[in-house]
Amino acid sequence: MEYPVGQWGGVEVLVKELIAGLSGSFDILLASDDEPGVFAGSPQARQVAAHFSWNPRVPHPEQARKLAAWLRSEGASVVHFHLGGTYAMRTRSWADSPIPIVAASGIPCVATNHGAFSLFDFCAPSRPFVFRLAMLPLFWAGRLRTIAALREEVTVSDNDCANMRRWFAPYAGKFRRIYHSQLSGAEEMSEAREKTILCLGTVGPRKGQPFLVEAFSRIAGRFPDWTLIIAGRQDSGVEEMETIRRIVSTRELCDRVLLPGAVSNEEAKSLMMTCGIFAMPSLAEGLGLSLQEALFRGCPAVASRVGGIRDMVIDGETGWLAEPGSPDELAAVLEKAMTSEALRRQYGRAARARIAALGMNRATMLERHQELYEPLLRRSFCKEN
Repeated sequence: MEYPVGQWGGVEVLVKELIAGLSGSFDILLASDDEPGVFAGSPQARQVAAHFSWNPRVPHPEQARKLAAWLRSEGASVVHFHLGGTYAMRTRSWADSPIPIVAASGIPCVATNHGAFSLFDFCAPSRPFVFRLAMLPLFWAGRLRTIAALREEVTVSDNDCANMRRWFAPYAGKFRRIYHSQLSGAEEMSEAREKTILCLGTVGPRKGQPFLVEAFSRIAGRFPDWTLIIAGRQDSGVEEMETIRRIVSTRELCDRVLLPGAVSNEEAKSLMMTCGIFAMPSLAEGLGLSLQEALFRGCPAVASRVGGIRDMVIDGETGWLAEPGSPDELAAVLEKAMTSEALRRQYGRAARARIAALGMNRATMLERHQELYEPLLRRSFCKEN
């Protein structure tokens, strides 16, 4: 994985769940951006057979060769790369992508792309479109080479799977979808809900919280008994938080928009069980674990029409969808949701049923990963014997 295992993004959460859930069936090796001394104090240190500390952001193939040598020395049978996005871990590069280098050493490789947001994600969106268009063939070919080295690539939603099959059509058959989840499937559902809108997640450029605050400010006067809660740790979202505070101050909403910051797991669950609407105004989203959990607990959603959100939120059935980055449309759907308690209850029940029907739970996630690994492990065993 690209990140320290102790972080709390979607990639890290999934990897920790896989380690905990599969360590009883497999010997697990972990390569992550953790210093050895720091990793030694983590819960995962007791669940893995060995750990390799590496920084995948260093653009040099020598580091990938060191990783491959370590994997061979530890007897790895399958390597699973976890990518934070389509071109993450330098998979766009002909020389630096670690996947072809590890695959060339003879170890079968699979990957999970945790966010197929855009075909142009190989550089910052602030770059001129003409530049991005000119560079696309080079980076697309590099990514295609990486896919060629993989046995399979997993996506986290049907939306992302369709994107990858379309963008990299020569290898469309290599993509499959596995939903990730922390749900046990036995979580309680609540219909006793307060007039609060909860937005729970990391505050950052991709999450769209300022658009939600702006939308709420436009209709708050017509719904004086409603409150908006923006909860979650601040990642790179300094500018976003400043914008939120400016809107709150200028619209005199200090007692209507609450900013508690990071909350504990227990606090998050309590908020999900009592809020009347769960809001996810993301500009891009792989799946959305907090949205998944809120829906399963019976809370209807107001969310953006992007990414894996559309796997879970069916407009007019389990919630309401709006175009990303549009305060006008977000305000309109919020107003619909806030007006009708009967619809909120109806959609909340349908939301729980939707998550259950999609098999979004931890046990199914672990089963799907076992199904991914076992054919490769059998081939590795036969090759060795």
